[in-house]
Amino acid sequence: MPGPRFRVALVAGAVSAVVLLAACGGGTNETSSSDLGATVRIGGTQAYVPTLPAFYGAKAGIFEEHGVEAEVMNFEGGGASMEALAAGEVDLINYLPAGLAQAVQGEVEAKVVAAGSEVPQGWWLTALTDSGYETVADLDGADIGVSAAGATTDLYAQYVIEQAGVSANFVPVGGSGMIPALTEGNVDAILAFPPQGYELENQHEIVILADLAEEPALRHPDVWIASKELIEERPEVLEDTLAAFYESVQILQGDRQLAVDQIVELAGYPDETAERAYEDTIMALSTNGEFTMDSIATAMDLSAESDALPPVEDIATTDFVPIAQ
Repeated sequence: MPGPRFRVALVAGAVSAVVLLAACGGGTNETSSSDLGATVRIGGTQAYVPTLPAFYGAKAGIFEEHGVEAEVMNFEGGGASMEALAAGEVDLINYLPAGLAQAVQGEVEAKVVAAGSEVPQGWWLTALTDSGYETVADLDGADIGVSAAGATTDLYAQYVIEQAGVSANFVPVGGSGMIPALTEGNVDAILAFPPQGYELENQHEIVILADLAEEPALRHPDVWIASKELIEERPEVLEDTLAAFYESVQILQGDRQLAVDQIVELAGYPDETAERAYEDTIMALSTNGEFTMDSIATAMDLSAESDALPPVEDIATTDFVPIAQ
């Protein structure tokens, strides 16, 4: 069965908050990126642990050490980050290749420049045990909570549901609203991103209807995507930004307690969840951003209209990897 016809809305998205500034005096959304010099506006989701090194790097001054004034902005999901990139409001975002491929069809000019996670470890389609749902097929006609339209949660939920041969309603509830939406009965299931599923498992009785790590077609749930302007006009700044990010990854991987504390503080999860997120998510992050064009091609080829997708060379470049420290 073919994958879903992904819905990626490319309209200017509002930033939910500028949560951290690595340096004072950085540019604003009204300032063109060509005037920003070494300022790089980075979009991520604070509750999504694979983007935590960016938030930690800004807090700890790691970007500054690499000569970069990093503004790290919090969005409710990858779809919102993609909208901001399309609108010129950010320079570098965390998203997935399939969503970028669709955006490039809509004339967004950006490319994958570095890998984050390779396997969607901890990505679960899950429901509460007392809901009565036992398989994905049982969700026919159900309401499934996703972080935002066009977010990775949305695209992955569409894929899993269509693979099961059923249909469902996909309800954007915000990244931070996913667990409350499920536990308060506002949706029937959610496509949980890590470590939300772990928190649910710790606090509630749940059933995992689909473990996306077991889906061979789903790879690279998050990659780092840069604007054409940053790639072509400020490549040295992009190199410095990526070096700072992957240094942050290595620091967190090398200090378990530090990483757990940052997951609790910055992502807002309890200690027990943070411990598991360190093992399954932080330790699984790439330390040098390296990827192959074949792996990106596999990750982007999820659409029912895959023949119409742009060639992988139009959405990715290996010019910046592996990241030199």
